[in-house]
Amino acid sequence: YRERIDQRKERKALCKRVVERMLQARLAAAFDHFHEAVEGMARQRARVTAVIGRWTQPWVSLCFESWLEVTDEARQARAAEGLEEVQAELTAEAERQKEYAERYIELRKEQSRKVIKRMFHIQLATAFDSYRERIDQGKER
Repeated sequence: YRERIDQRKERKALCKRVVERMLQARLAAAFDHFHEAVEGMARQRARVTAVIGRWTQPWVSLCFESWLEVTDEARQARAAEGLEEVQAELTAEAERQKEYAERYIELRKEQSRKVIKRMFHIQLATAFDSYRERIDQGKER
């Protein structure tokens, strides 16, 4: 008799634990559902507040739009300044290249003059030697 009572108590305790687990699982699921619903309502309230804020305070959106325009203009101005700097650098480099080319041309002209002068000197010297040889031949006859 005592054993049956103990077994019955054990079964009751086991059933109680199983039921408590089931209730705990259902309670946890209900709480998760409740938590998701509350978060959804908070998100919806934030969206509605933002929309109503835009309707009631259009100056905020106007200020934001004007801020965007100012930042775009500043970005474009910085880009234009950078472009001007690059153009100035390129112009200076072109001037340096032009000066270098002019110096190179002058150097080549000077070298050409010297070569032509040497050629004329050689030609003149050859003509003078030939003239002197004729004179020497003329004296010998």
